[in-house]
Amino acid sequence: QNWVDSGLATVRDGRIAIPPETLQRLRTLSTLPLAPLADAPIPGDGRTRQVSRAIAIAGDRARRPMLSAALGMPLAELDAIIARLSHGGAVHADDTGLLVDDTAGATLADIPPGERIDIHGRIAAALPPSDPTRLSHLLAAGAPAATIVDAATTTAEEHHQQGRLTDTLAVAELAFQVIRAEPYAIGRATRLIDLYTCAAIATDLPPTLARAAWELRRLPRLPQLDGRAALIDASRAALSGRPDEALELVAAMPETGDPELDRMVATVMFQASRSLPVEAEEFLLERIAERLGEPRDRASEALLAGWLGHLRYRQGRFEESAQLHARSQRGPGTLHRRVAAALDRATALLAAGQTDAAEVQALQARLLAEEYRDPSLEARAWALARRVARLRGRAGGPDTDLVATVHGLGSPSLSAEVALNEALVARDTGYLQDAADLAMQARAAFHAAGKRALAVLAASLAADSGEARGLWWARQHFEEVAADGEVEILLQAAALLTRATGAEDWAARGRQVARRLGAVDLACPREVMPLAEALHALGG
Repeated sequence: QNWVDSGLATVRDGRIAIPPETLQRLRTLSTLPLAPLADAPIPGDGRTRQVSRAIAIAGDRARRPMLSAALGMPLAELDAIIARLSHGGAVHADDTGLLVDDTAGATLADIPPGERIDIHGRIAAALPPSDPTRLSHLLAAGAPAATIVDAATTTAEEHHQQGRLTDTLAVAELAFQVIRAEPYAIGRATRLIDLYTCAAIATDLPPTLARAAWELRRLPRLPQLDGRAALIDASRAALSGRPDEALELVAAMPETGDPELDRMVATVMFQASRSLPVEAEEFLLERIAERLGEPRDRASEALLAGWLGHLRYRQGRFEESAQLHARSQRGPGTLHRRVAAALDRATALLAAGQTDAAEVQALQARLLAEEYRDPSLEARAWALARRVARLRGRAGGPDTDLVATVHGLGSPSLSAEVALNEALVARDTGYLQDAADLAMQARAAFHAAGKRALAVLAASLAADSGEARGLWWARQHFEEVAADGEVEILLQAAALLTRATGAEDWAARGRQVARRLGAVDLACPREVMPLAEALHALGG
């Protein structure tokens, strides 16, 4: 119950649910692994006991060169002590040379607090600054706040470059706790705050952004804080279906000449553009390019290529979209951005009818996302795999556990995409009530994300599955989104509504929408059905 009360877990259908992001934060914040307890005796002389305790505290960094440096002990003396410990069954070396104290549980419990602090400090001094475990040893050693903030910045930089967004956030929040206790250290946190802001925005998760803004506003005052918190607020608004609010916040931010900050601002502008009509997104991308200026560095060019790829996808130019995402994927930047570009490329390839290539690309991206434990990218990869499985006729029944898990991440857009696909799986396998329920769930999530045309499409699918509320909602909103430029989506919606009602007026509306259709491949899969199937349903 304490986990639920503290927000670490929720109760869903009578079960405790822990979001993937929370699990990863707990992994990051855990410090010292304990080896299994054993009954072997710990030798009692002082130097031997010191080595045994250092091995236990060092955990997965317990290797001979580091221990020698930490303890100020010649390797020859250290090796002799390790041999005695090994002979007594207290220590063994694994195949990689890592030393494991087989009595670690008993050893750690036996270490006096003062000696424990001293060993942690010695290990921190012996580890290289880039080692991610060094921060935990500094914290345990009670190092000065400024030292901890510097170490956190170094560690966060490493995580950021590797695309480990959740680790970046967790490390920064550890340092923020120290800063709140020792406010003078805020002056050393400028870079850390920027890394934290960048990572939060890159997650695309409104709950993470809400927490990040709260964390920044709890820090001692620093000139950059208000601007970074406002940028995070803008990102959250953009991802929660409030693009106008997001753009208003961004408009108040002056250009700084800092390429990284300009990329953060441009990212938020792009996030807002995704829920605007196609023409508005195209206009906003021109403004984004102006914001980034000329000449642009390669990282900015890679971002722009991916954003233009998104626009081309919405315009139905799928092969061009895939090419742009491939260019973005090859550009510099964090691993998170490159994996996201790979998933965007796979999505465009799928829409272009290149299912085999899309499946390979999606699998590669999923393996990377799983390795780096990025919840949103993992969810996107699994969602894409389910789309491929549905198109190949091997999806089985609807995966409601996947729908619930992705919903728990707090991304309306991603939640909607997964629910829509599983609604199609349910419909194709004859579970019409499940199809209707999942389609209405997708409708609500698309609406929350500000994606109005897709919300109408989901409502239309619910209507085609026998849900009267879906028909009512689609009837109320179809005309108001007709001017948004989402021709292919509206065409599919009109076909579903024609099939659901048998009414000629829906077929007529659909044929009217079809007149705006460009030169596209009618046979390729779309969100719900190929356009050829939609036109056939409309009598076109």
